[in-house]
Formats: sequence, structure tokens, C-alpha cells
Amino acid sequence: MVRTLTIHPKKNAMKRNLFVILFLLYPILVFSQNIEVAGGIIADSLYVKSGIIRNVANPILATDAATKAYVDLLEGTVASLEAKIVALEGVKDIDNNRYEIETIGSQTWMGENLKTTRYNDGSAIPLIADDDTAWGTASTNKASAYTWYGNDASNLITYGALYNWYAIDMSSNGSKNVCPTGWHVPTDVEWTTLTNYLRGQNVAGGKMKEAGLAHWISPNTGATNESGFAGLPGGSRNTDGLFLYIGNFGYWWSSTENNALDAWFRFLYHINDNVYRNVNNKGFGFSVRCLRD
Repeated sequence: MVRTLTIHPKKNAMKRNLFVILFLLYPILVFSQNIEVAGGIIADSLYVKSGIIRNVANPILATDAATKAYVDLLEGTVASLEAKIVALEGVKDIDNNRYEIETIGSQTWMGENLKTTRYNDGSAIPLIADDDTAWGTASTNKASAYTWYGNDASNLITYGALYNWYAIDMSSNGSKNVCPTGWHVPTDVEWTTLTNYLRGQNVAGGKMKEAGLAHWISPNTGATNESGFAGLPGGSRNTDGLFLYIGNFGYWWSSTENNALDAWFRFLYHINDNVYRNVNNKGFGFSVRCLRD
């Protein structure tokens, strides 16, 4: 299913401004890169207007050191601008759905739940929508499957798809990646890295939940979304095919199994600001967030 998304005019303006700045700074960046390669000097001196900058890779004079420091600062500015452009562009899956991305600490996350109906090699993920028995059979057979909450396709757009664990586990699905190229389903450890950065499981949930009551049921305690994760309460699908808890809970798989039947996941709850770590049957349908490699 293809999602068409219109970029906000303010974002377009920001992108234009960033490209203009990069265009103006590009000669300086190249100038700096041509001076020093792997720490070695490839030019003893460079003429700049009427003066000479000597020993630019390993400056000796204070004026030369100041010039190099300025160029280094510009390089850092360019790198920061490039990162902002990447964030504005987002990332697309194989179905051409575009996702916001958010850097949180040392990690870069999708800012939305996964919606893809195909693996990134183009092969289809089996859809089991309105057949509860078939959903349960997929769980019993350890077979890949996805759905959308309540068999309502509009929920796919808002909350993303619900995938059983076999659909996201590469050892179960024939070494296929449900995330875009360069991205992956986070491990249990990578989820812990996120919550640790947000000051622990007891407070991280509020920082990860979308604020307000547009999607979460009241009271949506502690929700600020200050991390940019924008967690939504997409609910789940049990192994018997029953859909539960949209608006109350958001559940996300990790790629880490606990044993032959269970795998680790995280969930958020509308009545507190915790992040919960637990295990559940691999046949459940949960949301998926992708993490950049």
C-alpha cells in the first residue's frame, strides 16, 4: 500500500535554506579536505589573498592555527547541516511510505510505526486480515504474518501494521529484512540503550509517547514526546486473532528472542510514563520501529 505524504511548506523552506548554505560552504569544505589527508600535509603553504598560511595541517603560528580552527569549525557546521537535511528527507520503505526520523542520543530511529507490506527485497509479507483462525495457524506454524488493527485499513496509515515476530525475525523468514535497507529491527539491548538515554524505564515512557489525546486515551500521563519518538497506542493482535487495546497501549517488538516461544518487546501505557520490558508469544501482532544500522 502506497502512502502519499505532503511535506509542510516550512520544511520545504528549511530544506532550501540548508542547501543554499551548503552550496556556499562547499568550496571551503573541499579546500580543507584538500589540505590534510589522513593527517599528512600535502601543501606546505597556501596563498590566501595577499598573505600566506603556512603548515596548515599542523599549524605553528597562532594565525595559522586560528585559520585552521575556523576551517575545522566550518566542517563541523556542514556536517551538522547535512544531518539536518537527512532528517528532513526522512526514509522510505519498499512500498514508498515515507517516515520521519529522529536521532535520540547515539541512535537514529524511525519516528513512526512501520507500515510496509513487503520485505526490502520486494517479496510480500503474508497478510492475514479478517481470518482469526488463519492468524492463529500462522502462530502455531511459526509463519510470518502481518495485519492492521480491527481489519480497518485506515489504522495502517495512522498506527502502522501489526507484525508477528516471525515476520521480523530473519532466522524465521528466510533472511529477509522488514526494514528499509540500512535499517533493522532493534535488539532488546538497543531498546535498553534508548530508555537508558532517556533516564530509565520509570520516566522514559512519557518522553516517548505522543502528547495529547488525539490518539491516546485520557489521561496519557506524563506524555511530552520530548524525545521525538512519537509513540502511538496501536494495540495488538493476540494469537487467537483478537484485537485489543488500541488507544491504551503501544507495543513494539525487539528482534531478540527469549526462548522458542517468546520474544522481548517494549510497551507504553496511557496511565503512566513508564516503559515496560517483557516477553510475549511470538505469534502476537505488535508494532515495529526500525533503527538505523
